[in-house]
Amino acid sequence: NEYTELQANDENNYKYNSQLDLSYRYFGFTTSYEHTFSDEKTNKLSTYIDFATYLHPLDEKQVVTRDYASNVQKEGYIGKEYNEILLNANMGYENQISDNSTIEGGAKVELDHIPKVTSVSGTFDENNNITPFPGEPLNQSVDFKQDVYAAYLIFKSSFGKFEYQLGLRAEFTDRKSNYEYDETDDFRKVIPAENHFCDWFPSIHTVYSFSETHQLAANFTRRIKRPHYWSLVPLSQYDCPYSYYKGNGNLMPSYANAFEVAYKKSWDKNFVGIEIFARNTPVSYTHLRAHETVLDLVCRLLLE
Repeated sequence: NEYTELQANDENNYKYNSQLDLSYRYFGFTTSYEHTFSDEKTNKLSTYIDFATYLHPLDEKQVVTRDYASNVQKEGYIGKEYNEILLNANMGYENQISDNSTIEGGAKVELDHIPKVTSVSGTFDENNNITPFPGEPLNQSVDFKQDVYAAYLIFKSSFGKFEYQLGLRAEFTDRKSNYEYDETDDFRKVIPAENHFCDWFPSIHTVYSFSETHQLAANFTRRIKRPHYWSLVPLSQYDCPYSYYKGNGNLMPSYANAFEVAYKKSWDKNFVGIEIFARNTPVSYTHLRAHETVLDLVCRLLLE
């Protein structure tokens, strides 16, 4: 990632170069299995497992060079992630209970464990050895975990020209982003951040067929968008000469209620369709921003 900002000609102008190096090696496997209990395939069990882990720590280094007319300044950060384990597993069971009705249920597990995440921000010498900035938290590290356990149930059926599907998914999230650093030479500051919460996600899908070429559909789903794991890691880390990045271990997911109505009319190989879509995202003060520039910080302090 390299780009030039200004040509060096005096102390106010400089050539700007940012280089990001990322190195990691991991091992993983994916497997799936499916079994039907009858020749009609109306009774089916399926499983899926995806596993991955690092073979050595992930190394990340960003070096920002500002080349002035009379000197060169290099700054940035060095980060590491140790022994991450990722697991995504799902087991589902489907059974056709009548000619028009099917029931499906299952469970899903998503695990993400990183026992140690570290970062050091500072200045680099000519050999790219880093010296922490004055006042920089020393030996900061985060113990991160996010486990999501889910169970779901889906019922599909129809009568006459009307088809419908009812679904319900329950999720339990177990998460921690425990942060610590050396406050003094003989005292290590520990700031725990743990969250445990349950969510429910109903869904309804309906279709009414006036004929084989004339349909009306209406749907409702409740959805979740989880923050990326790095947004949950509360390390103070250099971003650019004008801002720092720091995650928030108490950052909560965002939720949305999605509504959709669709009309479709087809003839031969052609069709015309109309869709009306609406999404409602409730506002919550727990949806905190994870990225804060210097200007954002000053404004917030003034308001407080």
